[in-house]
Amino acid sequence: MLRKLSIGVIAAMTAIGLISCGGGGGAAGTSGGVNANLFITGAANSSFDHVWATVTKVDLVGSSGKTSSVYNSTSTGGQVVDLLSLQGTSGQQYMLLTGFKAPAGAYTGANVTVSSSVSIVPKGSSSAVSATFAGSAGSSTVLTSKFATAQNFATSKNVVVNFNLANWNLNGTTISAPNNQFVQCGPPNGPFGPGNQIGDSYFGAVSNLSGTAPTLTFALGFGPTAAGPVCIGNVVNVVTSASTVISNSDGSTNPVLTNGELVDVAGTFDTTNNVLDATTITIHVGALPPPPAMVFGLVTAESLANNTITLTVNGCGGFQPDSTSLTVNVTPNTTYVDLSGVTDTEAQFFGNLVLGTTNIQVQGTQSGSAMTANSIRIVPPMIIGGGGGGGGNSGGGGPMTVSVGGPVSNVDASADTFSLTVAQWTGGWETPNMVLSVVTTPTTTYRANSTDISAAVFFSQLATSSVVHVRGTLDPTTSILTADSMGLIPPPGFKKG
Repeated sequence: MLRKLSIGVIAAMTAIGLISCGGGGGAAGTSGGVNANLFITGAANSSFDHVWATVTKVDLVGSSGKTSSVYNSTSTGGQVVDLLSLQGTSGQQYMLLTGFKAPAGAYTGANVTVSSSVSIVPKGSSSAVSATFAGSAGSSTVLTSKFATAQNFATSKNVVVNFNLANWNLNGTTISAPNNQFVQCGPPNGPFGPGNQIGDSYFGAVSNLSGTAPTLTFALGFGPTAAGPVCIGNVVNVVTSASTVISNSDGSTNPVLTNGELVDVAGTFDTTNNVLDATTITIHVGALPPPPAMVFGLVTAESLANNTITLTVNGCGGFQPDSTSLTVNVTPNTTYVDLSGVTDTEAQFFGNLVLGTTNIQVQGTQSGSAMTANSIRIVPPMIIGGGGGGGGNSGGGGPMTVSVGGPVSNVDASADTFSLTVAQWTGGWETPNMVLSVVTTPTTTYRANSTDISAAVFFSQLATSSVVHVRGTLDPTTSILTADSMGLIPPPGFKKG
């Protein structure tokens, strides 16, 4: 469920500074309107298990018939979403599609442009039927809806588009609905509340960054428009906490947020405070490649020997799945990130997978029911819908998994302890030059020159001039790092400082 921008659009937007039109509230943008948010939701249909559709554009229809675009991802392929995931077991679920700013005035409804093709998994099946909307002509279809009463954005801050699947019927490969009412406009301000927001992931540029880590706020600007690389108010305000996991896209060290960076932010929108509560943030490092296919899902099988992972598809971007199951193939170039934002080796990553429990996000090249992974990360369940679940690091100053590197001091070979001054890190929110007290346990493993060694040999080689990499659990209240593993030679991704 990721929105991606093309390289050309990104370059243009960042170069002229138009993607970073930040501001207060839930959105910001051009003048002449008020802050607003666009949500999508759905209804149940007992005949289907999954309905994968692609939303490319949403226009508000004014009382005069004039339209105002509030969401447009046509140039990047649109937003793929399983519409049935928007109807939770406890009732209606809402997912933020975008923040926007529309000219003030009366609006009578919304036009929703979708891909004409829909992947539908009938009840009890594992394969999808490739269907099209009745009456569609071409690659896209416009679904129309009306507000119960005209909405004036001087007083209304939300737009809710309800994909009323209860009205949808599958006849062969054609989807129909009475009077072509595929969508409806729901109540503009609810019913929103705790537990009925579905998490999603948003791509854009950071601006208006403020605060002190781990408590930060910033505006995330995203989304090209039909008119070109301009910001029409596709901006969402983001907040972070100690439980937010931050990492670099290439698995390198020292992930730090700065204005102008391109990031993927996964989280759940807080309708009370009009902010996106970030669970994970991935900072894009280097040149931005063309948008890869992406999939979220629950791991059902894995084979380190065959370099494969099988997952149940729960969310995706860049394609509509043709099956409920997908096989992920990994290569020597695949990057692995665990739940805490720590870069793993292939063996470490596979060792952390728990069948039927672990959720992963995969980016790569998709073909049918298989994907070759560029990167894989373990993610909380909330990222793929259904709410709940925080980051891999606990909030409120609790223990967290980190991977750090730096020079050592205060070596005590008899106690197998030393101090480490942080120079590089992944996972957690570390402070450069912070001094950690490293302690070991009987299960701690040691390496030097890519070779496993004993604790005695490791500490005999340890000197105050050594640079060490340590992975383990950090108690931020005491600055004690309990090591799971450590090495005199940093692993790939760590540069000797």
